[in-house]
Amino acid sequence: MVVRVEPAIEDRHEDAPPARAAQGLVHADVKPRNAVRVGGIVGLIGILTGIAGQAAPTAIMRKSVTVRGIYVGSRAMFAGMNAAIEAHGLKPVIDQTFGFEDAKSAYHTMRGAGHFGKLVIDFAK
Repeated sequence: MVVRVEPAIEDRHEDAPPARAAQGLVHADVKPRNAVRVGGIVGLIGILTGIAGQAAPTAIMRKSVTVRGIYVGSRAMFAGMNAAIEAHGLKPVIDQTFGFEDAKSAYHTMRGAGHFGKLVIDFAK
């Protein structure tokens, strides 16, 4: 998931191999446009190449980017969580639902941080 904040991305969540994660700091479509702002955060999710991997720190250091590992748990933990959610009938709290044509308003609402619960963009609406 990539959250776009003008003029560059503030937070980027990456599940690419470690060597590609540093390359992910540069926007894939328009090089060398920076995809993470100065002081931005890159969250590395999972390990796709095993525990070994290399990343060049130059792009990270130039932008004072924070790189954080995000542990998501095992497949068994995920299955257990889903079983508990189903067994107890847990449902997310939805604050507002936006139609796809009004998605921009949903992002503005999220940025305002005044909501309680999920903001939903309904593609069928």
